Amino acid sequence: MGTASMGNQSCTLRAEILHNRQRFRDMEKRIAKRRSLKRRCHAALEAAKFAVSHAADVYASAAVEAPFLELARNFSVDLAETPHPGSFLHVMTTAYTYGGHTRCVERWIENAEPGERHSCLIVQQDADLPAHLEKVCSAHGGELLLLDSGESMLERALAARRIASGYACIVLHTHMDDPIALIAFGTPEFKRPVIFFNHADHIFWLGASIADLVADLDSQGHGITIHRRGIQKSRILGIPPDAAQRSVIEKKAARKALGIAEQANLVFASGNINKFTPVADFSFAFILAQILDKEKESIGCVVGVTPDMPGWEEHLAPFAERLKLVQAIPYEQYCLWVSAADIVLDSYPVGGGTAMIDAVSFGKPVLSLDPCKQSDFLSRSLACCADLDDLLTKVRRILHEPGFAEYLYQDVYIHFAQEVSIHEWLRKRNELLACLPEAHAIADIHIPPHEAEEIHEVTLRFCRWIEPHREQQRTLFFKKFRHWLFRWKWKRNKKQFTLFGIRIIEDQNIF
Repeated sequence: MGTASMGNQSCTLRAEILHNRQRFRDMEKRIAKRRSLKRRCHAALEAAKFAVSHAADVYASAAVEAPFLELARNFSVDLAETPHPGSFLHVMTTAYTYGGHTRCVERWIENAEPGERHSCLIVQQDADLPAHLEKVCSAHGGELLLLDSGESMLERALAARRIASGYACIVLHTHMDDPIALIAFGTPEFKRPVIFFNHADHIFWLGASIADLVADLDSQGHGITIHRRGIQKSRILGIPPDAAQRSVIEKKAARKALGIAEQANLVFASGNINKFTPVADFSFAFILAQILDKEKESIGCVVGVTPDMPGWEEHLAPFAERLKLVQAIPYEQYCLWVSAADIVLDSYPVGGGTAMIDAVSFGKPVLSLDPCKQSDFLSRSLACCADLDDLLTKVRRILHEPGFAEYLYQDVYIHFAQEVSIHEWLRKRNELLACLPEAHAIADIHIPPHEAEEIHEVTLRFCRWIEPHREQQRTLFFKKFRHWLFRWKWKRNKKQFTLFGIRIIEDQNIF
């Protein structure tokens, strides 16, 4: 791609981000203009969903959180006077049988110190429930608790407040646009300290005002927490490693189970589908196509994507016989693929924390292309590739020079042991807990002014949802026009009727 072309795309990208930012600021202004609290909450929820699903260079908002804090203060419930000593309640929006989100919660609990009690509360479980999560809670003296997703957000939030009052510490693993934790813990009557586990550190999320302490994943996310969310009380914790090592499988046995020939070179990658969304026409699909084109004896497997994603068929159609793309697989099947791999590639443009930790734990050489949202141990090691040529050279050497493969792995493992080993993670976790205040407090969000500053590099380089892709523009136009003309949605948790752009009915089951 030529320099002029890349420059034009960069200008287009900046213009799109600034446009999204202005749309979000307009949404913030509309919140305060709504007469009723219910309408303000609906407007705030709409703004939060927009900020999560668009690159707007906005990471937190006092205006968006304010209506939910007001709602929280308007309702009281009976709370436990004293919590169970050494008890933790992990609050999730939804748990999944696949991906790294639920694995983080499971491993946080598995890494518990002796005498601690860990439970998990899920506020909206519409997916299949992961069986291992319940087992982990039970093994550490706790339980898995489910709220009825058919109840309003307010009802579930009050139930969460009552349950959480019996625990000494609350750890939030909630979805970015989920306001239930704000309603549950956004009141002075709730006294238990709250930790926000910053699993989506590169985009907007709700909860800045109720976080007594933020547990960041890496130094880059830590900088965003301080400078773009206005939260000074934060520490770098990182993703918990797999203490149980329950999933390591011998490579030969894994390949036999998957039907992969011993002599084949397997390149593997995995991640949430959004982590592979192309930015400025440079995509993971293009990277993988270059590898398969140069390494004729190699096969590839990517978990978390489908062939119909923009650009995937275009780049990878010639390698269809040597490629497996699957959107989701059970965790046990995922472990087979990692065990069978010769190289594990980081997702792009947003790196995968749990996936990379698993790969290193399994003894696999890993590579990550810079610029990418990476874990610190990757960016400081030989796994970090300066450009595509550097990555392709290292792929070739790993596959054909066993000595180099071992040398690279050992270099990565030195940084891994220093930053994300079980011992190191526990040390950082205990230091984080020592910094917690005795009682929970609601904080004012004071975000340093940056509207006139340069767009943050994370927004510009790692944004996952720049819309629309060029090939989708026409379809998106007609879809928006149809929604403006007439839209009818009548589900248990969301009722909406829009006519000529005017919302006649709007009820997202908040209260």
